[in-house]
Amino acid sequence: MICFRCRRPVPEVADTHFCVHCGYIVTQPCPYEEGVETPNQIPLLDEDGRPPTNWHCHGPFTRCPKCGRLYALGTSYCTKCGHTSELEEPAVPFASSLGPTNGTRSVRWPGSLQGTPRLLASMDVEEVQQLAFRYGLLVAVTRRNLLIWSWEKEGWKSRGSMTLPGNLPLQIHSLLLEGGSAFLLAADQVPMFQLARQTLQSSSPGRFLGQTCNRHWWGRIVEEGNGVALSLYNLQTRVERLIPLPLAAQDIADLAAEERFVLATRRGIFAIDPQSSSCERLPFEQIEWKRIAVTHGRVLALGVDTATDETVLVDGTSDGQDIRRHVFGRGYLPDFARCGDSIFLVGDRSIDILRASMLTQNARSIGLQAALTNQVGLLALEDDKGSVRLLLPRREAEVHYVVFIDVDRQYQATLRPALSAPPLICIADSRIVVAARTAASISTIWTHDIP
Repeated sequence: MICFRCRRPVPEVADTHFCVHCGYIVTQPCPYEEGVETPNQIPLLDEDGRPPTNWHCHGPFTRCPKCGRLYALGTSYCTKCGHTSELEEPAVPFASSLGPTNGTRSVRWPGSLQGTPRLLASMDVEEVQQLAFRYGLLVAVTRRNLLIWSWEKEGWKSRGSMTLPGNLPLQIHSLLLEGGSAFLLAADQVPMFQLARQTLQSSSPGRFLGQTCNRHWWGRIVEEGNGVALSLYNLQTRVERLIPLPLAAQDIADLAAEERFVLATRRGIFAIDPQSSSCERLPFEQIEWKRIAVTHGRVLALGVDTATDETVLVDGTSDGQDIRRHVFGRGYLPDFARCGDSIFLVGDRSIDILRASMLTQNARSIGLQAALTNQVGLLALEDDKGSVRLLLPRREAEVHYVVFIDVDRQYQATLRPALSAPPLICIADSRIVVAARTAASISTIWTHDIP
Protein backbone atom coordinates (compact mmCIF):
# COMPACT_ATOMS: atom_id res chain seq x y z
CA MET A 1 0.00 0.00 0.00
CA ILE A 2 0.98 3.65 -0.40
CA CYS A 3 1.06 6.35 2.29
CA PHE A 4 -1.47 9.11 1.59
CA ARG A 5 0.80 11.86 2.99
CA CYS A 6 4.31 11.04 1.72
CA ARG A 7 3.27 8.75 -1.18
CA ARG A 8 5.93 6.16 -0.34
CA PRO A 9 5.31 2.38 -0.32
CA VAL A 10 4.49 0.83 3.05
CA PRO A 11 5.01 -2.93 3.65
CA GLU A 12 1.72 -4.77 4.12
CA VAL A 13 2.23 -6.71 7.34
CA ALA A 14 -0.15 -7.55 10.14
CA ASP A 15 -1.20 -4.64 12.39
CA THR A 16 0.41 -2.00 10.16
CA HIS A 17 -1.57 1.16 10.86
CA PHE A 18 1.04 3.90 10.41
CA CYS A 19 3.55 4.84 7.72
CA VAL A 20 7.08 3.66 8.55
CA HIS A 21 8.46 6.79 6.83
CA CYS A 22 6.34 9.72 8.10
CA GLY A 23 4.08 8.21 10.78
CA TYR A 24 0.78 9.06 9.04
CA ILE A 25 -2.11 6.58 9.29
CA VAL A 26 -2.21 4.13 6.38
CA THR A 27 -5.21 2.00 7.40
CA GLN A 28 -8.55 2.61 9.08
CA PRO A 29 -11.55 0.54 10.23
CA CYS A 30 -14.09 -0.18 7.52
CA PRO A 31 -16.71 2.61 7.70
CA TYR A 32 -19.47 0.05 7.12
CA GLU A 33 -18.51 -1.83 10.29
CA GLU A 34 -19.07 0.84 12.93
CA GLY A 35 -19.94 -0.85 16.21
CA VAL A 36 -18.26 -4.14 15.24
CA GLU A 37 -15.82 -5.27 17.93
CA THR A 38 -12.97 -6.09 15.51
CA PRO A 39 -13.72 -4.33 12.19
CA ASN A 40 -11.68 -5.02 9.08
CA GLN A 41 -8.77 -2.64 8.52
CA ILE A 42 -8.57 -1.16 5.03
CA PRO A 43 -5.76 0.93 3.47
CA LEU A 44 -6.32 4.57 2.55
CA LEU A 45 -4.45 3.90 -0.71
CA ASP A 46 -3.77 0.56 -2.39
CA GLU A 47 -0.52 -0.59 -4.02
CA ASP A 48 -1.29 1.59 -7.08
CA GLY A 49 -1.70 4.72 -4.94
CA ARG A 50 -5.48 4.85 -5.44
CA PRO A 51 -8.39 4.60 -3.01
CA PRO A 52 -9.52 0.97 -2.63
CA THR A 53 -12.50 -0.11 -4.70
CA ASN A 54 -12.57 -3.87 -4.21
CA TRP A 55 -12.25 -4.50 -0.47
CA HIS A 56 -14.37 -7.23 1.02
CA CYS A 57 -15.81 -5.17 3.89
CA HIS A 58 -18.99 -3.82 2.47
CA GLY A 59 -17.74 -0.88 0.30
CA PRO A 60 -17.97 1.13 -1.84
CA PHE A 61 -16.31 4.24 -0.40
CA THR A 62 -15.88 7.96 -0.84
CA ARG A 63 -12.74 9.78 0.31
CA CYS A 64 -11.74 13.07 1.94
CA PRO A 65 -9.34 14.81 -0.48
CA LYS A 66 -7.51 16.51 2.42
CA CYS A 67 -6.77 13.68 4.88
CA GLY A 68 -7.53 10.62 2.75
CA ARG A 69 -9.96 8.98 5.17
CA LEU A 70 -12.63 6.74 3.66
CA TYR A 71 -16.38 7.00 4.27
CA ALA A 72 -19.48 4.96 3.48
CA LEU A 73 -21.67 6.23 0.68
CA GLY A 74 -24.16 8.80 1.87
CA THR A 75 -21.66 10.70 4.04
CA SER A 76 -21.35 14.28 2.79
CA TYR A 77 -18.29 15.72 4.59
CA CYS A 78 -15.21 14.56 6.50
CA THR A 79 -15.78 14.35 10.25
CA LYS A 80 -12.07 13.88 11.11
CA CYS A 81 -10.19 16.87 9.69
CA GLY A 82 -12.95 19.45 9.31
CA HIS A 83 -12.62 19.60 5.50
CA THR A 84 -15.76 21.29 4.22
CA SER A 85 -15.61 20.34 0.54
CA GLU A 86 -17.54 17.35 -0.73
CA LEU A 87 -15.95 13.93 -0.51
CA GLU A 88 -14.30 12.43 -3.59
CA GLU A 89 -15.19 9.23 -5.39
CA PRO A 90 -12.51 6.53 -5.61
CA ALA A 91 -12.76 6.22 -9.40
CA VAL A 92 -13.77 8.32 -12.41
CA PRO A 93 -17.58 7.92 -12.65
CA PHE A 94 -19.62 6.94 -15.69
CA ALA A 95 -22.89 7.66 -13.96
CA SER A 96 -25.45 6.54 -16.54
CA SER A 97 -25.85 4.33 -19.57
CA LEU A 98 -24.72 7.33 -21.66
CA GLY A 99 -22.07 8.76 -19.32
CA PRO A 100 -22.45 12.02 -17.36
CA THR A 101 -26.04 13.01 -16.60
CA ASN A 102 -25.39 16.55 -17.92
CA GLY A 103 -25.61 15.15 -21.46
CA THR A 104 -22.04 15.95 -22.57
CA ARG A 105 -21.24 12.27 -23.30
CA SER A 106 -17.63 12.89 -22.28
CA VAL A 107 -15.35 11.73 -19.45
CA ARG A 108 -12.25 13.52 -18.13
CA TRP A 109 -9.38 11.04 -17.60
CA PRO A 110 -6.84 12.21 -14.93
CA GLY A 111 -3.71 11.20 -16.80
CA SER A 112 -2.12 11.14 -20.23
CA LEU A 113 -3.64 9.08 -23.03
CA GLN A 114 -1.14 7.16 -25.14
CA GLY A 115 -1.44 4.33 -27.63
CA THR A 116 -4.34 2.04 -28.51
CA PRO A 117 -6.41 0.09 -25.96
CA ARG A 118 -5.60 -3.60 -25.58
CA LEU A 119 -7.95 -6.37 -24.51
CA LEU A 120 -7.62 -7.26 -20.81
CA ALA A 121 -10.45 -9.73 -20.20
CA SER A 122 -13.81 -11.00 -21.42
CA MET A 123 -16.69 -12.80 -19.75
CA ASP A 124 -20.13 -14.15 -20.68
CA VAL A 125 -23.16 -13.12 -18.63
CA GLU A 126 -26.92 -13.06 -19.05
CA GLU A 127 -28.03 -10.59 -21.72
CA VAL A 128 -27.19 -7.02 -20.65
CA GLN A 129 -29.57 -4.12 -21.35
CA GLN A 130 -27.77 -1.24 -19.60
CA LEU A 131 -24.27 -0.65 -18.25
CA ALA A 132 -22.75 2.03 -15.98
CA PHE A 133 -19.81 2.47 -13.58
CA ARG A 134 -19.44 4.31 -10.30
CA TYR A 135 -17.79 3.98 -6.85
CA GLY A 136 -15.43 1.40 -8.37
CA LEU A 137 -18.42 -0.80 -9.29
CA LEU A 138 -19.45 -1.97 -12.75
CA VAL A 139 -23.25 -2.28 -12.74
CA ALA A 140 -25.23 -4.11 -15.43
CA VAL A 141 -28.96 -4.60 -15.84
CA THR A 142 -30.43 -7.70 -17.46
CA ARG A 143 -34.11 -8.50 -17.94
CA ARG A 144 -34.34 -10.04 -14.48
CA ASN A 145 -31.34 -8.92 -12.42
CA LEU A 146 -29.04 -6.07 -11.49
CA LEU A 147 -25.44 -7.37 -11.48
CA ILE A 148 -22.46 -5.77 -9.67
CA TRP A 149 -18.72 -6.35 -10.15
CA SER A 150 -15.48 -4.78 -8.98
CA TRP A 151 -12.11 -5.09 -10.74
CA GLU A 152 -9.59 -7.38 -9.06
CA LYS A 153 -6.15 -7.92 -10.60
CA GLU A 154 -7.02 -9.26 -14.07
CA GLY A 155 -10.80 -9.38 -14.24
CA TRP A 156 -14.20 -8.44 -12.85
CA LYS A 157 -15.21 -10.15 -9.64
CA SER A 158 -18.88 -10.47 -8.72
CA ARG A 159 -19.99 -8.34 -5.79
CA GLY A 160 -23.56 -9.61 -5.85
CA SER A 161 -26.84 -9.42 -7.75
CA MET A 162 -30.36 -8.21 -7.05
CA THR A 163 -33.58 -9.45 -8.63
CA LEU A 164 -35.71 -6.90 -10.48
CA PRO A 165 -39.26 -6.49 -9.14
CA GLY A 166 -42.17 -8.40 -10.66
CA ASN A 167 -42.58 -11.87 -12.07
CA LEU A 168 -41.97 -10.99 -15.73
CA PRO A 169 -38.76 -9.88 -17.49
CA LEU A 170 -38.42 -6.07 -17.62
CA GLN A 171 -37.34 -3.94 -20.57
CA ILE A 172 -35.02 -1.35 -18.95
CA HIS A 173 -34.51 1.84 -20.96
CA SER A 174 -32.10 3.70 -18.67
CA LEU A 175 -29.72 3.21 -15.72
CA LEU A 176 -28.41 5.92 -13.36
CA LEU A 177 -25.95 5.63 -10.46
CA GLU A 178 -26.13 8.47 -7.93
CA GLY A 179 -26.05 8.91 -4.16
CA GLY A 180 -25.13 5.26 -3.59
CA SER A 181 -28.23 4.04 -5.45
CA ALA A 182 -29.04 2.55 -8.85
CA PHE A 183 -32.09 4.05 -10.58
CA LEU A 184 -33.71 2.00 -13.33
CA LEU A 185 -36.34 3.19 -15.78
CA ALA A 186 -38.83 0.86 -17.43
CA ALA A 187 -41.92 1.98 -19.32
CA ASP A 188 -44.23 1.30 -16.37
CA GLN A 189 -42.04 1.48 -13.24
CA VAL A 190 -38.81 2.94 -11.83
CA PRO A 191 -37.03 0.55 -9.43
CA MET A 192 -34.45 2.05 -7.05
CA PHE A 193 -31.72 -0.17 -5.52
CA GLN A 194 -29.30 0.60 -2.67
CA LEU A 195 -25.84 -0.51 -3.83
CA ALA A 196 -23.98 -0.91 -0.53
CA ARG A 197 -26.68 -3.00 1.17
CA GLN A 198 -27.83 -4.51 -2.13
CA THR A 199 -31.52 -4.05 -1.46
CA LEU A 200 -34.53 -2.83 -3.45
CA GLN A 201 -35.53 0.51 -1.90
CA SER A 202 -38.67 1.18 -3.91
CA SER A 203 -40.39 0.70 -7.25
CA SER A 204 -42.90 3.35 -8.28
CA PRO A 205 -45.52 2.58 -10.96
CA GLY A 206 -46.37 5.00 -13.79
CA ARG A 207 -45.85 5.66 -17.49
CA PHE A 208 -42.28 6.96 -17.74
CA LEU A 209 -40.55 8.65 -20.68
CA GLY A 210 -37.05 9.44 -19.38
CA GLN A 211 -34.88 10.08 -16.34
CA THR A 212 -31.74 11.88 -15.20
CA CYS A 213 -30.34 13.29 -11.96
CA ASN A 214 -27.99 15.81 -10.41
CA ARG A 215 -26.22 15.61 -7.04
CA HIS A 216 -29.40 16.26 -5.09
CA TRP A 217 -32.41 15.23 -7.20
CA TRP A 218 -33.56 12.23 -9.22
CA GLY A 219 -35.91 13.38 -11.97
CA ARG A 220 -38.29 11.31 -14.11
CA ILE A 221 -40.57 12.44 -16.93
CA VAL A 222 -43.93 10.79 -16.30
CA GLU A 223 -47.28 10.97 -18.10
CA GLU A 224 -49.98 12.67 -16.05
CA GLY A 225 -53.46 12.58 -17.59
CA ASN A 226 -53.17 14.14 -21.05
CA GLY A 227 -49.86 15.83 -20.26
CA VAL A 228 -46.50 15.15 -18.63
CA ALA A 229 -44.76 16.16 -15.41
CA LEU A 230 -41.29 16.04 -13.88
CA SER A 231 -41.39 13.75 -10.85
CA LEU A 232 -38.55 14.67 -8.43
CA TYR A 233 -37.04 12.74 -5.53
CA ASN A 234 -34.53 14.40 -3.18
CA LEU A 235 -31.61 12.05 -2.55
CA GLN A 236 -30.87 13.50 0.91
CA THR A 237 -34.28 14.28 2.40
CA ARG A 238 -36.34 11.77 0.35
CA VAL A 239 -38.89 14.49 -0.30
CA GLU A 240 -40.89 13.99 -3.51
CA ARG A 241 -42.57 16.60 -5.66
CA LEU A 242 -44.37 16.74 -9.01
CA ILE A 243 -43.94 19.65 -11.41
CA PRO A 244 -46.49 19.78 -14.28
CA LEU A 245 -45.02 20.65 -17.70
CA PRO A 246 -46.80 22.42 -20.59
CA LEU A 247 -46.03 19.51 -22.91
CA ALA A 248 -47.41 16.27 -24.32
CA ALA A 249 -45.68 12.90 -24.29
CA GLN A 250 -44.85 13.07 -28.00
CA ASP A 251 -42.99 16.37 -27.49
CA ILE A 252 -40.25 14.92 -25.26
CA ALA A 253 -36.84 14.31 -26.88
CA ASP A 254 -33.97 14.54 -24.36
CA LEU A 255 -33.29 15.44 -20.72
CA ALA A 256 -30.11 16.58 -18.95
CA ALA A 257 -29.31 18.04 -15.54
CA GLU A 258 -26.82 20.30 -13.82
CA GLU A 259 -28.26 22.53 -11.10
CA ARG A 260 -31.47 22.73 -13.13
CA PHE A 261 -33.09 20.06 -15.28
CA VAL A 262 -33.09 21.01 -18.97
CA LEU A 263 -35.48 19.45 -21.45
CA ALA A 264 -35.26 19.33 -25.28
CA THR A 265 -38.67 19.10 -26.95
CA ARG A 266 -40.53 19.73 -30.20
CA ARG A 267 -41.91 22.93 -28.63
CA GLY A 268 -38.65 24.47 -27.46
CA ILE A 269 -36.14 24.10 -24.64
CA PHE A 270 -37.37 24.18 -21.05
CA ALA A 271 -35.53 24.54 -17.72
CA ILE A 272 -36.99 23.26 -14.44
CA ASP A 273 -35.70 24.40 -11.06
CA PRO A 274 -36.15 21.65 -8.42
CA GLN A 275 -35.91 24.12 -5.52
CA SER A 276 -38.59 26.55 -6.66
CA SER A 277 -40.58 24.05 -8.80
CA SER A 278 -40.55 26.63 -11.60
CA CYS A 279 -40.59 25.74 -15.29
CA GLU A 280 -39.59 28.24 -17.97
CA ARG A 281 -39.13 28.13 -21.72
CA LEU A 282 -35.60 29.25 -22.56
CA PRO A 283 -35.13 31.96 -25.24
CA PHE A 284 -33.93 29.62 -28.00
CA GLU A 285 -35.62 29.34 -31.38
CA GLN A 286 -38.59 27.00 -31.59
CA ILE A 287 -37.57 24.06 -33.77
CA GLU A 288 -37.66 20.30 -33.25
CA TRP A 289 -34.90 19.85 -30.67
CA LYS A 290 -33.38 16.36 -30.46
CA ARG A 291 -30.37 16.42 -28.08
CA ILE A 292 -29.29 18.60 -25.18
CA ALA A 293 -26.41 19.05 -22.75
CA VAL A 294 -25.74 21.58 -20.01
CA THR A 295 -22.37 22.43 -18.50
CA HIS A 296 -21.25 25.40 -16.38
CA GLY A 297 -24.65 27.02 -16.94
CA ARG A 298 -24.42 26.88 -20.74
CA VAL A 299 -26.89 24.92 -22.84
CA LEU A 300 -25.81 23.04 -25.97
CA ALA A 301 -28.69 21.81 -28.11
CA LEU A 302 -29.07 20.05 -31.45
CA GLY A 303 -32.25 20.12 -33.49
CA VAL A 304 -33.82 20.06 -36.93
CA ASP A 305 -35.54 22.98 -38.61
CA THR A 306 -38.44 21.17 -40.26
CA ALA A 307 -39.05 24.09 -42.64
CA THR A 308 -35.59 23.77 -44.25
CA ASP A 309 -34.62 20.23 -43.11
CA GLU A 310 -31.35 21.69 -41.80
CA THR A 311 -29.55 20.59 -38.65
CA VAL A 312 -29.11 23.43 -36.13
CA LEU A 313 -26.61 23.48 -33.25
CA VAL A 314 -26.79 26.24 -30.63
CA ASP A 315 -24.70 27.02 -27.56
CA GLY A 316 -25.78 29.71 -25.15
CA THR A 317 -26.57 30.92 -21.67
CA SER A 318 -30.00 30.14 -20.32
CA ASP A 319 -30.94 33.84 -20.26
CA GLY A 320 -30.43 34.11 -24.03
CA GLN A 321 -27.79 36.86 -23.76
CA ASP A 322 -24.99 34.90 -25.42
CA ILE A 323 -26.25 32.45 -28.06
CA ARG A 324 -24.07 31.08 -30.85
CA ARG A 325 -25.53 29.16 -33.77
CA HIS A 326 -24.25 26.83 -36.49
CA VAL A 327 -26.36 25.44 -39.33
CA PHE A 328 -25.52 22.19 -41.10
CA GLY A 329 -27.07 20.42 -44.05
CA ARG A 330 -28.75 17.04 -43.95
CA GLY A 331 -27.25 13.72 -42.90
CA TYR A 332 -26.53 14.31 -39.22
CA LEU A 333 -27.57 12.05 -36.37
CA PRO A 334 -29.14 13.46 -33.18
CA ASP A 335 -25.88 12.89 -31.34
CA PHE A 336 -22.83 14.84 -30.14
CA ALA A 337 -20.18 14.85 -27.43
CA ARG A 338 -18.67 17.90 -25.77
CA CYS A 339 -15.20 18.15 -24.19
CA GLY A 340 -14.57 21.63 -22.85
CA ASP A 341 -14.74 23.95 -25.86
CA SER A 342 -14.72 21.13 -28.42
CA ILE A 343 -17.95 19.73 -29.87
CA PHE A 344 -18.00 16.48 -31.86
CA LEU A 345 -21.05 16.12 -34.11
CA VAL A 346 -21.95 12.76 -35.67
CA GLY A 347 -22.74 12.63 -39.37
CA ASP A 348 -23.70 9.54 -41.36
CA ARG A 349 -20.10 8.68 -42.24
CA SER A 350 -17.97 11.41 -40.65
CA ILE A 351 -17.50 13.37 -37.44
CA ASP A 352 -17.44 17.17 -37.51
CA ILE A 353 -15.44 19.13 -34.92
CA LEU A 354 -16.40 22.65 -33.84
CA ARG A 355 -15.32 25.07 -31.14
CA ALA A 356 -18.15 26.28 -28.92
CA SER A 357 -16.47 29.68 -28.57
CA MET A 358 -16.30 30.03 -32.37
CA LEU A 359 -19.44 28.18 -33.38
CA THR A 360 -20.07 30.27 -36.47
CA GLN A 361 -16.81 29.15 -38.08
CA ASN A 362 -16.57 26.16 -40.42
CA ALA A 363 -16.21 22.73 -38.90
CA ARG A 364 -13.35 20.37 -39.66
CA SER A 365 -14.17 16.73 -40.34
CA ILE A 366 -12.72 13.37 -39.41
CA GLY A 367 -13.16 11.06 -42.39
CA LEU A 368 -14.22 7.52 -41.55
CA GLN A 369 -14.34 4.27 -43.49
CA ALA A 370 -17.03 4.80 -46.11
CA ALA A 371 -18.43 1.26 -45.97
CA LEU A 372 -19.65 1.73 -42.38
CA THR A 373 -22.41 4.07 -41.16
CA ASN A 374 -22.31 5.81 -37.81
CA GLN A 375 -24.72 4.98 -34.99
CA VAL A 376 -25.95 7.03 -32.04
CA GLY A 377 -23.79 6.54 -28.93
CA LEU A 378 -20.63 8.63 -29.42
CA LEU A 379 -18.43 8.91 -26.30
CA ALA A 380 -15.41 11.18 -25.76
CA LEU A 381 -12.46 10.68 -23.42
CA GLU A 382 -10.25 13.70 -22.64
CA ASP A 383 -6.98 13.66 -20.70
CA ASP A 384 -5.32 16.35 -18.58
CA LYS A 385 -3.43 17.70 -21.61
CA GLY A 386 -6.59 18.17 -23.66
CA SER A 387 -6.03 15.19 -25.95
CA VAL A 388 -9.28 13.50 -26.97
CA ARG A 389 -10.16 9.94 -27.94
CA LEU A 390 -13.57 9.02 -29.34
CA LEU A 391 -15.49 5.76 -29.11
CA LEU A 392 -18.08 5.43 -31.86
CA PRO A 393 -20.49 2.58 -32.66
CA ARG A 394 -20.70 1.92 -36.43
CA ARG A 395 -22.55 -0.56 -38.60
CA GLU A 396 -22.34 -2.34 -41.95
CA ALA A 397 -25.65 -4.03 -42.78
CA GLU A 398 -26.41 -6.08 -39.62
CA VAL A 399 -22.80 -6.20 -38.40
CA HIS A 400 -21.78 -3.78 -35.62
CA TYR A 401 -18.38 -2.34 -34.69
CA VAL A 402 -16.84 -0.09 -32.01
CA VAL A 403 -14.26 2.29 -33.49
CA PHE A 404 -11.54 3.99 -31.42
CA ILE A 405 -10.42 7.38 -32.82
CA ASP A 406 -7.38 9.41 -31.77
CA VAL A 407 -8.52 12.91 -32.69
CA ASP A 408 -5.06 14.54 -32.56
CA ARG A 409 -3.30 11.96 -34.70
CA GLN A 410 -6.33 11.16 -36.90
CA TYR A 411 -5.65 7.52 -36.04
CA GLN A 412 -8.47 4.96 -36.08
CA ALA A 413 -8.68 1.38 -34.88
CA THR A 414 -11.52 -1.12 -34.56
CA LEU A 415 -11.87 -1.85 -30.87
CA ARG A 416 -14.55 -4.54 -31.23
CA PRO A 417 -15.22 -6.00 -34.70
CA ALA A 418 -18.10 -7.97 -36.20
CA LEU A 419 -20.67 -7.83 -33.41
CA SER A 420 -24.08 -9.31 -34.17
CA ALA A 421 -25.95 -6.80 -31.98
CA PRO A 422 -25.62 -3.08 -31.10
CA PRO A 423 -22.93 -2.59 -28.42
CA LEU A 424 -23.08 -0.92 -25.03
CA ILE A 425 -19.98 1.16 -24.24
CA CYS A 426 -18.89 2.22 -20.75
CA ILE A 427 -15.80 3.97 -19.36
CA ALA A 428 -14.93 2.11 -16.14
CA ASP A 429 -12.21 4.32 -14.63
CA SER A 430 -9.01 3.14 -16.36
CA ARG A 431 -10.83 0.65 -18.57
CA ILE A 432 -13.12 0.68 -21.61
CA VAL A 433 -15.95 -1.85 -21.33
CA VAL A 434 -17.99 -3.05 -24.32
CA ALA A 435 -20.98 -5.39 -23.97
CA ALA A 436 -23.04 -6.95 -26.75
CA ARG A 437 -25.39 -9.89 -27.20
CA THR A 438 -23.44 -12.82 -28.64
CA ALA A 439 -25.96 -15.67 -28.27
CA ALA A 440 -29.55 -16.21 -27.22
CA SER A 441 -29.98 -14.48 -23.83
CA ILE A 442 -26.17 -14.18 -23.48
CA SER A 443 -23.93 -11.09 -23.63
CA THR A 444 -20.17 -10.95 -23.74
CA ILE A 445 -18.42 -8.17 -21.82
CA TRP A 446 -14.98 -7.20 -23.16
CA THR A 447 -12.68 -5.02 -21.06
CA HIS A 448 -9.83 -2.96 -22.57
CA ASP A 449 -7.28 -0.75 -20.85
CA ILE A 450 -6.98 3.02 -21.34
CA PRO A 451 -3.31 3.28 -22.30
